[in-house]
Amino acid sequence: MSLELSVYCDRATLPTAEQWSKAVKKDGFELAFTHGLNWKKPDGCVKLNGEETHFELSLFPNDPDEDPPRPATKFDSLVAFRFGTTGGEAALVAAAALSRFTKGYLYDPDMDAPLKAADAVAEARRMLAPVAAEAKKKFETSWDDLTLKGAKWVAACEGEMRRNVDPQYRQNTLVRSANFIEFVRRDEKSGLVMSQNFRRRTTLGEDEYNQCFALTLAEISDRQAARSLLFAGPRGDHNHTVFLQMARDLKAGFTRTEASAHKSKPVNFTTNFKHVVHNARAAEEYLLPYYVKVLQRAAPRLIELFTVAQRLFAKLPTKTKAMTPAKAANALGLNVKEFNQHRDPCINLGPEHLTLGKRFASIHAKIRDAVIVAHNVEDLWDAREKLPEIIETLKRLRGKR
Repeated sequence: MSLELSVYCDRATLPTAEQWSKAVKKDGFELAFTHGLNWKKPDGCVKLNGEETHFELSLFPNDPDEDPPRPATKFDSLVAFRFGTTGGEAALVAAAALSRFTKGYLYDPDMDAPLKAADAVAEARRMLAPVAAEAKKKFETSWDDLTLKGAKWVAACEGEMRRNVDPQYRQNTLVRSANFIEFVRRDEKSGLVMSQNFRRRTTLGEDEYNQCFALTLAEISDRQAARSLLFAGPRGDHNHTVFLQMARDLKAGFTRTEASAHKSKPVNFTTNFKHVVHNARAAEEYLLPYYVKVLQRAAPRLIELFTVAQRLFAKLPTKTKAMTPAKAANALGLNVKEFNQHRDPCINLGPEHLTLGKRFASIHAKIRDAVIVAHNVEDLWDAREKLPEIIETLKRLRGKR
């Protein structure tokens, strides 16, 4: 997955390759542009401390329609750095030096937050530091025991969750995928269902697990999309971990999260039950209250949408076995052209988006609800028998019966 940095600045202040290299050198790094620097067609092929690396480098006009951060609106240009598994160190030091040289604004689009040049340089130094020799693993019960495979790992993990997090956790039997594991328990205060979920992958013969936390409106199957109206937070998403949820959803930031008392382990894939238990506890303490508020704010709209879905399903023939968005749109009085015209805001729609009025500002309310239900009808159809329970839960959450 690629990452990005941005420097907002004025085009007239952009440096030459030599000036940029000198600015980087002040931070103790040697940076040289392999093919020189042409701002009409910038090239991110560089040598950092003598090692060849690469990041994507682009120069754009600072377009007000792209909604730049308020402190950046005074600049006329945007320099974008994009990198993947390599090139991050060079991009960090280059962006930090450029922001200082141009007196510009260094910004992290992924975190939607400003970034200090000193912090960017410190992160680059950390990334370039020699890796300490790994200590020999000592298995404690089954922790880190790579002999646990498949169902054995799942059973052992369920035991750890019950013993060390909460005895009410149990595996969700509605999940059918062998590579998606979910342990659930009901939050008695809100009536919602907590989901400690894992996506399994196998690398070089070893099983690894990506741990996320979600809050669902009921126990649901794994046929839902990665983002759904039926839950808040990531569920079986390869691109998220509890660590990233702490940093992004809680706006804690990576540095603050690592340093704070409620830190989650920054390990993407693990069979280490110590990490699993640690992250599960952190998720319950810090992510649970946040996602309850998300669903509480969205409850009135969710009730309206699920009621529309119930009416739709009640009108269908009893032998109906499946629903498609096009069929649902037609049953709700929309033709295909009208449905597709308004469908874009409903893509990857989660409960948190329902409270953003500008997302649907251009759509009439009746059409809007029909489009949302039709686009998400496959998820809703799969959970149709639970919709009455879900609506009652939302009413209690909203505080009205």
